[in-house]
Amino acid sequence: TANLLESNNMQTKEEMRGIHNGIWSATHRGHIGMVNCVCPSMELDYIVSGGQDGSTRIWRFDEEYASYNLRQIIQHGVGENIFDDEAARATPVVRRSAASVNLGGADEDYPRIGVTAVCTTGSRRQITVNEMVQVDEDEEFIKSELDYIETIEWKDEWAKILGQTMKVTAVSVLQDTVTLSGHDGETFLTAELPMCCVTREESKEISRDGPTISGTADGDVSVLCTCSPDDSAVRLFSRLHEGAVNDICAIPCTSELLEIVVVSVSDDGDAAVLTLLTEEDTQEGLGLCLRLTSAEVRRDKDGRPIRMRHQGSDGRTQPVLQVRPIGTELDDHDRASFATLTQDGVNLWSGDGAFLMKLTIHPKSLVFDPSQNADVLTDTQVDRYRSLATVSKESGTLLFAAGQDIVGVWFMDDGMVTKTASLDKTERIELWQRDLQRYQQKGLGIKPTAVYQQWGQALDVDQSGASASFAIDLRHEYTTTMWQLEGISSLFLAVEPSSLANQLIMPGRERILLEMTHTSRPISLRVAYDPDYSQGAGGPALIVGCEDGTVSAWDLEGDDSGQKYAEMRSLSRTELWLPLFMLMVSSLQLLSFAFGPAVPWNQEVKSSAVYVRKVAVLDFEWKYSKEDIFWPKTQVVMVLMTFFILYQFLGVQQNSQNLFRFIQNAAPYKLERKRAPCCRPLHALLVFLKWLFQLQSTVISLLATILVVPMVKVIAIAFDCVPADPDNAQLCILGGCRLAEAPTILCYESQHLSLIVKLGLLFPIYLFAVLPIAACAGDDTYVPPATLYNLDAWRRSAKRKATDLHMGYLHPNPKVVFRYQLMELLGRVAIPIITTETTRYPLLQTSLVASISFVSFVLTVVWHPFLEKKYLMLVIILKAYTVMVMLIGVVTVIIDDSDSWVPEILVACTSACAIIALMVLMMTVQLRTVEVGVYRAV
Repeated sequence: TANLLESNNMQTKEEMRGIHNGIWSATHRGHIGMVNCVCPSMELDYIVSGGQDGSTRIWRFDEEYASYNLRQIIQHGVGENIFDDEAARATPVVRRSAASVNLGGADEDYPRIGVTAVCTTGSRRQITVNEMVQVDEDEEFIKSELDYIETIEWKDEWAKILGQTMKVTAVSVLQDTVTLSGHDGETFLTAELPMCCVTREESKEISRDGPTISGTADGDVSVLCTCSPDDSAVRLFSRLHEGAVNDICAIPCTSELLEIVVVSVSDDGDAAVLTLLTEEDTQEGLGLCLRLTSAEVRRDKDGRPIRMRHQGSDGRTQPVLQVRPIGTELDDHDRASFATLTQDGVNLWSGDGAFLMKLTIHPKSLVFDPSQNADVLTDTQVDRYRSLATVSKESGTLLFAAGQDIVGVWFMDDGMVTKTASLDKTERIELWQRDLQRYQQKGLGIKPTAVYQQWGQALDVDQSGASASFAIDLRHEYTTTMWQLEGISSLFLAVEPSSLANQLIMPGRERILLEMTHTSRPISLRVAYDPDYSQGAGGPALIVGCEDGTVSAWDLEGDDSGQKYAEMRSLSRTELWLPLFMLMVSSLQLLSFAFGPAVPWNQEVKSSAVYVRKVAVLDFEWKYSKEDIFWPKTQVVMVLMTFFILYQFLGVQQNSQNLFRFIQNAAPYKLERKRAPCCRPLHALLVFLKWLFQLQSTVISLLATILVVPMVKVIAIAFDCVPADPDNAQLCILGGCRLAEAPTILCYESQHLSLIVKLGLLFPIYLFAVLPIAACAGDDTYVPPATLYNLDAWRRSAKRKATDLHMGYLHPNPKVVFRYQLMELLGRVAIPIITTETTRYPLLQTSLVASISFVSFVLTVVWHPFLEKKYLMLVIILKAYTVMVMLIGVVTVIIDDSDSWVPEILVACTSACAIIALMVLMMTVQLRTVEVGVYRAV
């Protein structure tokens, strides 16, 4: 049994909402400690993770925020408050699992405790929907299309139904028009529109997410029904296993039979089978789902629980490390439905729990040797198997088993291991029966179709499309690597291959395609398919659980492959408070321009304002005169801009990655893996080049963020010329002027003329190149060379970077994040130019700066750049206060009386109003409620 977590701290729904909202939820939603396991839903609507803190956490995608956030928790054996760090660390679930994680070849294994296995369930089915159309929202486009059809005239009332979903009542084929009936709330409307103005919806395949299963290091298995948020939402099978649960898998139910078969494997050497009966239901916010009606241990025909016992050749029980389904339907006869992994190989089992065969990699296999340009018999002996993966398509199933640096692949069709699917089905069945008999008589299994010399740690395979084009494994301590499986894509073939095996690349010819570096050690990974092209990966995606409690999602296809597009963890206190601090600092910097040297404030006010201004804009006095350092700092800025431009337009980022892949795929590099660490020159070169690339990326990030304004300031100073005679009001472009920063330099002559020509050419190019990277917070990995000239790609990249992590009350509005950041950047660039070039014209200077502040304020009010109302109102109040103070600066310049107290009084009144507005905001506007379903498996 299990109930909603109730304790002295959580007794009422209102108190639960108070605990889970705002700051508290954001700083306590992630795992404490290592993430042992991850599993995505069918279409990545949600991701399930299990950690050593004894909790299973369900992260659901929020359409409004365009990011994942915590929605449900199952707690196993933790104290009363799951959000208490000390209580979570003191979890009584301390049994260690035999399926320890070896981090990319590290010396020691990391045993897992807490929740050690998670699994999602679900199914797909075809649904038939009423014929519907979505009317084009562009009224002008529809009018222009109507001009081509003489019998149709535009009517004003048709504008009322634009953008509405309407039922088709008739279709006129002769005129190629559609008659629509609509309702505006009071009357029915009818309109005839061209077929090109509507989009017809047809029957489609939908996914239905089912229960979530968790296993712990104590041998417990729990089933959470996400469709039933009540006291009976969790079913617990206490001590289903005598050892730690190492893995769980499920056979997806068919569209007709809403039955899910779940298999869990454990250190005790058993694989237990559960049967989940479900029924289709609809929940608000979840859509169609499968509601759990019963969960029980699956039994054979004699009524005995199905337990698949694993024993080695010596008769001893072997811990079972992993389990994977074979195909999409359960077969209770002599066909394989499940594959389990033990240290001595892969075990095939039928749906009724009968052992069929053990698969192992042959000690000698043919592998292509690039140095000899031929297939060579290579040592592929595996002492200990450690990873298992399967991928099922319409043309069959590929089964992968990995040992140390060896990955074997078997092709299976209809639950039978076979070399090819081209044989007649009857012939394949006869061949399979002979192979089963040979195994029973001689213990000889079937050799793999292909054997690859790859790492294979925590291996998983491409689940998208009609074939398996790549595999991913863990390498080194912080790297996951994608390597090639597909010899040639079926898109380039005239005839589609008869099986997945026909597209496997020749062993030895596979290449590394992509590497992803993580900030924390990856522990578990799963490959999934994300169909959402607008806000998700739009193709294959990688889900990774890390040692520091982070769960992340990575894009694996297209120009944006290798980008992290989702992150699920707690926010640090720095992440929560730093944006507030930076907001205050940026507001202070803008306010400081209202108290500039050209504005005639009262001397007492001005002395304090000058000090604040120097601190805000980092304008300190140096022991060297500005004239002495003018040329060096200007030259440095030109070199940095040139470096940034070349880096972007020459595609250094992409070319560096290509160079890394070239070295890794070279034959000498592969041969070095067998040598001692001291004798690997290419490995050492690769490490050095990666370090150098990381240094370059850091410099690029600085040049696109915090160094932009100082560099623009230096460029503006280079153009700031003043007449040699202060009383002369002539235009400096006519000559006779000197540089304001360095009076000994004559403007527009010799060296200065050459300087401004170079800066005039470099700065526009630099500004163009910096815009997309600055919109992505300085992360150049989100701006590959192929997207440098694509404004839509800039918008998608900025949105992906800004929304990869749910920021709580600081979360930006995904719809406007790109244009808002672009507006903020252009404002920061314009202000130093204005304040430098208009020093002699205080009224013009203050008016222009006030105008920029006003535009920023108006756009903030119109765009709503933040989703949390409380934080949005805070930003609006600060921007309004900045505008008012800037306008007071304009008034001060107009009065032009340093003894007048009118400006000070206006500032005091404005400040008082701003403080009152902030107090009202804090007391009246509440943070959004974040409800999290919390369950305890007891």
